[in-house]
Amino acid sequence: MILQFTGNYCSGGTNTVTGIATPGGTFTFNGTLPATIDASTGVISNGVAGTTYQITYTTPVGVCQSVSAPVSVTVNTTPTISAVSNQTVCDGANFTAINFAGTGAPTFNWTNTNNTIGLASSGSGNIAAFAGDGTSLGGSAVTGTVTVTPVTGTCSGTQINFTLPVNALPDVDAGSDQTVCTGTAVTL
Repeated sequence: MILQFTGNYCSGGTNTVTGIATPGGTFTFNGTLPATIDASTGVISNGVAGTTYQITYTTPVGVCQSVSAPVSVTVNTTPTISAVSNQTVCDGANFTAINFAGTGAPTFNWTNTNNTIGLASSGSGNIAAFAGDGTSLGGSAVTGTVTVTPVTGTCSGTQINFTLPVNALPDVDAGSDQTVCTGTAVTL
């Protein structure tokens, strides 16, 4: 009898079983609550992250009943990321460095929807301070939306989004040059 599982899986997910030549038997494992196993499918529910379970399959009662060798299935931690605040700067001013935090020792992969703001389209890890860019005097603001995914091994956590608007500097017109005498009022 060959007992196969999809391998390790992420907390909050499920394992799958294939290769059962003699259906109708029962699955057992060495888990404790809150983890449970569906005796007919071998699917573990509420698996505890960081735990390796040994699963066995016993064929139905019959002349040649047998028990499989244990198969190990590990529940990997699904990483998380803490929220990040939006930042707004004027063209030419620096965004402050963005240091990501989370659980599960993740790598933080990010994408940016608008690289004209002065930030690359994608990257991994924290984002260093950079100068906001992409507007013209008196023009419209430009905004990049950054989406960050925490990843640990093969497990990806829930993404977060934040925005980085760059406001245009105002176009100020003080009028034409004037020559005046000392003490004379000037209107701009």
